[in-house]
This record gives sequence, structure tokens and C-alpha cells, in this order.
Amino acid sequence: MFFLVETDLLLVDAANVLSRARADTRRGCRLPGDSVAASFADWLRFLAAVAEPQLLVAVFDTPKSRRLQQPQQREQLAPEYLQHRKRRKLQQAGEVAAASTSNGTAGSSTGANRPSLPGGDPLRPFKQQVEQLGGVYLEAAGGWEADDGMAAVCRAVHQRHPAASVVVASGDTDMLQLLAPQVSWLQLHNQTSLGCPLGAELVTAEAFQQQHGFPPSAYPDWLAFTGKKEASIAGASVGARTAAKLLGRYGSLEAVLAASAAGQLKGWGPAVQHLLDDSSPNSGGGHREALLRRNRRLFAANSDPAVVGQHGMHQLLAALDKLQPAVRSPAPTASTATSSDCGANSSSAQPPTSCSGSLPIELAWQHPMHVRRWRHLQQQLAAGAVNSLASRLHQAVTLQGLAVDELWESPGAEGAPASGRGATFYVCPCDVAAGSWECAAQAVRRQQQQQPAGGNHTASLMPLLHGAMRHHVQLVKRAGYCVQLRLLPAGEPS
Repeated sequence: MFFLVETDLLLVDAANVLSRARADTRRGCRLPGDSVAASFADWLRFLAAVAEPQLLVAVFDTPKSRRLQQPQQREQLAPEYLQHRKRRKLQQAGEVAAASTSNGTAGSSTGANRPSLPGGDPLRPFKQQVEQLGGVYLEAAGGWEADDGMAAVCRAVHQRHPAASVVVASGDTDMLQLLAPQVSWLQLHNQTSLGCPLGAELVTAEAFQQQHGFPPSAYPDWLAFTGKKEASIAGASVGARTAAKLLGRYGSLEAVLAASAAGQLKGWGPAVQHLLDDSSPNSGGGHREALLRRNRRLFAANSDPAVVGQHGMHQLLAALDKLQPAVRSPAPTASTATSSDCGANSSSAQPPTSCSGSLPIELAWQHPMHVRRWRHLQQQLAAGAVNSLASRLHQAVTLQGLAVDELWESPGAEGAPASGRGATFYVCPCDVAAGSWECAAQAVRRQQQQQPAGGNHTASLMPLLHGAMRHHVQLVKRAGYCVQLRLLPAGEPS
């Protein structure tokens, strides 16, 4: 479920959002104006539209060039930290380079992907986007990560304005440890769904406690027990449920270890019994206890102000001095509102704006994928390629909050009501997989030779859509709409 929110401060995990912007530009064919910086700006505007903050703050990772020059704090604790992710990025970089070479685009640039001049800042194009929205940016200091910077910002906000509300925007589950009565997490999903058409969901500290049975502050302790495969860190052979129960009972890793040393964990199962044996005074061990403490240090975000650059922290504090937290009623929670309370069929006179079933049209179309699509469609209109469609493109939205290019109803028999709902997408270059635009035109030509009167190109175009667009079209189908895909006239045979 998704709630529209108004917050005092929107805290953006710029490292996470930047990775999404880069992924966006790799989808589909490119048109003028496409760049990682433009996609990053789309994401910032989208998140600002969702949260409506007084102040936007973005935290960046240290640029890769400087990370290589300085030892990383977590890698010094565990050399294997993030090794899986690094190998995957190297593999993806090789695949992208190979694809660029095969497509004859080697050496091309996406704007902000161009190598920076010697001594330049490779993050500058993205920091400028934050500034243009009136926001403040910070950069993780050498050896630290954006996660630590996010924790430092939350601490600074709480010290200056204890009652100020903060929404943390990221797809990284490590943000769960930042949850507090005044701090919520806007979780960015990798895919949209019927229940979450924007791919963003608000998580509160109360909801986390109810679901998991232990406080958000103990999330690093839970990871210490279970490990995290994505970070290449093994756990202590304690299952997720058992770890949650231990933390629900004792509150923290240190309290669990103290209970273990006192012999109070009998009856908790074999894995916990091993922990008990390892912590006993006569065991001569301590390996598992040392592993757990190391893991917690790896997963816990450091909120010390020194984990971010001094310039960014000074800018933040100056902005916080001007911040005037608003007085608001308590935000809705999972226990006070459900998707059935606020679905598209709500009988209230004024559609509610606190759930996915009644998203404002302009918000649904501010999702970065649809912003890019609309930009491409407008480019085609400006070029005179699709003037016949200008009056039919209205940035429509289904009852479930899914963006479509056109809505229509299938006519029933004479004098009878319409027999069904339909939605049309006018496929543009950014909708199809890279290098597939000519294939799309050829597929439509073949279909029209077989069916001269047909204007629905769904069968020909659906297999050529890139993954995110194909998923979106399938969602519209699952919502009960008859979907038509049509190629822009510029790509159709004359």
C-alpha cells in the first residue's frame, strides 16, 4: 500500500537513485535529451512530488575514483564485503560495452556519463540537479558510504528539530535501521504492481515493529545473525525467524549475548544452542560471538557527522536553521487504513489521495519511466511525425493508477452499454529494447500486409518491448483492460 505524504524533509539516497537513473537510460532506444543526469532529475522531481517536502537533501557516495585511493572502513573489517556486487557490476559493464560495440555506438555518451576532466567532480552534473530543485547535497567522506551519510543527516535533523518529520527515499533495505517515530522510509521497489502502481511504498517504525516483532534500531543486529548474501557476508547460522524472536525478547545483540553467557538461551533450538556453547566461560571459543559483533559493525550505519564532507554538513545545518517543521496530525498506518478503505471504487464525493487506488493523474505520469515516454512522444509531435495523434494523447490513468496513453470503451450492441474498457499505448523508441526500433517497424509492416485494416499491433510489438515497459503493459491487462499497442505513424509504412 502507498500513502501520499507531506514531510518536512525528504532525504534521498542519491547513490541508490543514481543507479536507477543509469538503469533507465540503458532501457530502450535513446532520443535527444536522454542522459543519466536527466533521468536522475526525473527521479528527484518524482520523489519531491510524492513527499512534498519543505527541504530536499541528497546524500551521494564517494566517487569511485576517490574510493580506490582510500581504504574503505567496512572492507577493512571484512575483505569479502560487497564482492558479489562488485563482480556483478564488472560483468554488467562488460556486457554494456559489448552491446555498444555490436550496435556501433562505442564511445557514445549519455551526457553525464562522459569522463570528467582531470581533477573534476564526476558527480557534479547530479549535484547540480539537486541544487536546481533548491535542495542540499552531501557526499560521504573517504572510507564511508551514503548509508552512513543518511544516518548522520537524520541525527542532525533530530538534534535541531526533534519534531521534524523525515522521509528517507531509497530501495536499500539498510534504511530500515533509520526508522523512528519521526522518520519513515519511502521504499522504492524495482517493479510496480497493482497495489503499488508508483513502485514506492511508505514504511513506518510502527509498521516495522508490528511486522517483525523487534525495533528498527535492532535491524543491524538481525542482519548480524542472518547475514546478507548481497553484501557477501555470512551469518551465524541463526535463521531469520529465530533471530527476530531473540531480538523481540532481548532487544539487541549485546543483550542476547549477555543472556547466552548467563545460560538463559536453553530451549531456543540447535543454532542458538551452539551460540550458547560458544559463549560459555569454559568453551575456549568466542568465534561466533566475534563474528556477530563484526557483522553488526558492518551493517550498522555510522551517524557521526565526520562521515560526510564538512562543506555539505555546513550547508545542511544552514538549511535546517531555516526549516520550520509543520504541525501535522498522525500519519495513517496499516492498522488505520487499508487498500479496501481507499480503492478506486470509494464512494466518497472527493477521491481520497492517500492510497494507490486514487492517485492524481499528474502524479502517476511523474514516474520517471512515464516522464521519459512523454518526453519522447512530445519530441515526435514537435517533429510533425504524429500530428494526427496530438488530440488523443491525454496522459490518461486507469482506475488503479496506471499511466496509459489513451483510454477507451468498447461499444456494445446498439442501445446497450459499453462492453469493456480498453487502453492504448503508442509505442515510441524508448519503449522497445535497444536496437529493436527497426525490428518493430518491420514487424508492423509484416502484420499490416497480412491484416491491411488492422491498427492494433500488439502481437508484433509486445515481444520487442523492454522488460519494464512489458511489465507495465501486462499490469494494465491484469487490471482488466483490453490493451492495444500501436506504433507511432513515423515507424509505420506509408
